[in-house]
Amino acid sequence: MKKHKLHNILIVLNVCWMFSFINNSFSQIILNDNVLNHSVADQAYIYENPDNSINISELVKNDTLTYKKINRFLEVIDFTSSRWFVKFTVNNPDDAIKVMLETARPITDRVDLYEVKNNRIVKEWKNGDHINFDEKAFPHRKNIFPINFESGESKSFYLVMESDGELINFPFIFWRETSFYQIDVRNNIFHGFYFGLMAFVIVLFLYFYILLRDKTYLFYIFYVFFQSMLQFSLEGFFHQFLAPNQLYISGLAVIFSASFTVGFALLYGFYFLKIRKLNLAWTIYLSTIFLVLISIVIMNFFPGIMHAICYPLVNLASLTASITIIILIIYLKKHGYKVNTAFFTGFVILVIGAAIFILGNLGIIEDARVSELALKVSSALEVLALSISMAQRYREVQLEKIETQNTMREKLESKVEERTRAIRKKGELLGSKNNNMLDSIKYAHRIQKAMLPANDYILEILPKSFLLFIPKEIVSGDFYFTSTKSCEINGLLNVFAIVNCTRTGVPGAFMSFLTNNHLKKIIEDDKIRSTGEVIDQLYKAISISLNNRRDEGINSSVDSKVNLSLCWINEQKNKLFFSAAGSSIFIVTYKSNLKSWMEFEDNINVYTRPSSNKHILIEVKGNTESIDHNIEYNNIKYDTFEYPLFQNDRIYAFTEGMFSYKTDDKNEISKNELITLILNVQNLSIERQKEAIKLEHDRWKNKKESADDVLIMGVEV
Repeated sequence: MKKHKLHNILIVLNVCWMFSFINNSFSQIILNDNVLNHSVADQAYIYENPDNSINISELVKNDTLTYKKINRFLEVIDFTSSRWFVKFTVNNPDDAIKVMLETARPITDRVDLYEVKNNRIVKEWKNGDHINFDEKAFPHRKNIFPINFESGESKSFYLVMESDGELINFPFIFWRETSFYQIDVRNNIFHGFYFGLMAFVIVLFLYFYILLRDKTYLFYIFYVFFQSMLQFSLEGFFHQFLAPNQLYISGLAVIFSASFTVGFALLYGFYFLKIRKLNLAWTIYLSTIFLVLISIVIMNFFPGIMHAICYPLVNLASLTASITIIILIIYLKKHGYKVNTAFFTGFVILVIGAAIFILGNLGIIEDARVSELALKVSSALEVLALSISMAQRYREVQLEKIETQNTMREKLESKVEERTRAIRKKGELLGSKNNNMLDSIKYAHRIQKAMLPANDYILEILPKSFLLFIPKEIVSGDFYFTSTKSCEINGLLNVFAIVNCTRTGVPGAFMSFLTNNHLKKIIEDDKIRSTGEVIDQLYKAISISLNNRRDEGINSSVDSKVNLSLCWINEQKNKLFFSAAGSSIFIVTYKSNLKSWMEFEDNINVYTRPSSNKHILIEVKGNTESIDHNIEYNNIKYDTFEYPLFQNDRIYAFTEGMFSYKTDDKNEISKNELITLILNVQNLSIERQKEAIKLEHDRWKNKKESADDVLIMGVEV
């Protein structure tokens, strides 16, 4: 009973408070079924502060402003940079309720709500797209204020709104919490379908553009993209997802995307209708519109009055551009030009939607929700219509291609006989040039042969030795080198090297000239004291030679490498100094000498064959890295290995051409077959071994195709 009396007292107090409010010319908003989930802006009062001088804190303490009653349930405030104050009181006569107040469209700069009591602010909420998204009163793209009301409670509020020149659509909806989320889900489904459609169109016609390289498709893609970005910005998604903390960028998005939407719509229509080929006056007119759009984009970057006037200008430019294209289509049809029906329909739909949207912006259509929905629906329908027109254009392009191909085929057929005669003449000329080229290559072979050491010179340094050299072509990328060297540390040395420049023919020959020249100079240098140092310096010299003209635009990044085996023999000390780049050598010695080699087991492989009872073959490995001028030479250092030599030891150095014989059932002769061959000829003198190896090579060659130059050298200690 006491609770019932207390409830009656509260109602009486609320009614008295309400009458006092009415006496101040402000009515209350009663949260009932007629108000909830509907826009009720016509139940609030508004005041414009053009110079933004009034501060909310001071206003609450002493409010002497003369407010104007809002006459429409969904108010539209024209393009404005003023500060707007809305004053209203809300009463909840029923049970406790949580409402979601939706007001001011998402791109409004400032939308702040203040609850006041006894001339002071007791609670405040911040919203708008000029604060970081995570600072908003409610994490939503729209300006939403969650407010709790107890049963029978009344609350007074001030709403403060500011815009940077854009108009302010002023819905004023107290949503039931459940209704708000239901409507929000429907809106998200609609936007998902809308933006999904736009994305599909962009991807589809990007494929057409890549296929056809027609600028019409490219401009259409950009038009659809920026139209999507315009809607993305107007709906608050840009601020929410793309620039939640970049307020300056978020403020530019609407004007920027709108300007580019209009610009690319004109370019698309310009190319689709082929206006450049029709009328110079139209071209000049459209160019003028482009200059206006460029000016709007530039002005957009400057805050203040220049930025503010961009909004009405871009709306006017958008409507002008759409109507211009419609007029142009009518003009073309009147003068007998065929215009695609789907293209015409698409722009008619766009003009109708844009007109409704702009009329809503100007306040002529009172329900701004209708104008905003009209723009979305019309843009989606327009894109569908234009996509149909673009598909039809693709068909037209294909038909034009077929017609062009038929015309070209007829022309080509008429020239076949003439071209055939010309080809015959060129064939004769090429034959003559080929003979001249062959003579030049043969002369290069003579030069290369002169570069190589003579047989007498080789036998003078290495009396017991043989050399088998079979180039794949007239000139070769393989070469051999012999010399002597006196070294303070290692004494008098007999030097020989087997080198493989990994190209056959003329390229390999030029590489061999370069490599041979550098190798000779390095070995003759008294400062060089080890085989590893020789290869280090050779790497450096080749790299510098081939890379020092990059600044002249000469591309030296070709696949040309150098593999070599370098041996120094000290006969007095029975020592072998060895280094290699991407290569190895074989040493055949008596089995009784194997114990002396075991300390080098990490760097050797030992092979035996039943056919050779006395001998073993030791594979001596060098560095695996080839000389590659495309890799910095200072990244690799080559090792020098010192090995024992015994009387009658035989050393074999060779290039990879020894087992490069292509066949259908077998890619190449294996290294094991070469090992077997060398061990099988150990009963022969070193001089006669050459003949035996040559016979086996000829047998391989008769069955298979040699894929590389063949070079092997044998030396007996």
